[in-house]
Amino acid sequence: MRRQGKIPIGVLTAILMVLAAGACIIFLFPSGSKSVVEDFYEYESEAEFGKSWELLSSEMKQRFPNRADYVQNRSHVFLQHIDVETFQYDVGRTKIVKNWSG
Repeated sequence: MRRQGKIPIGVLTAILMVLAAGACIIFLFPSGSKSVVEDFYEYESEAEFGKSWELLSSEMKQRFPNRADYVQNRSHVFLQHIDVETFQYDVGRTKIVKNWSG
């Protein structure tokens, strides 16, 4: 007869801790494009343009390569020229835009 092996309590505890940590990371730090878009517009609505610049894609950073210029231009246009106090947005379904060159 084979002796049934038991999992040592230390190994079981370690496995459970790794699973719990993974679950916390997934739920506390959401990922995905929708989350990034929401964070971006949250920063924009709070005039935190430096933080929103950090979330730009590499393609957008090619269009706005200088963070300081981006912050100054956003602030100048939205807060001084247009006198924007609030805005709203809707995150819909994503779609891939091929050969984008706006």
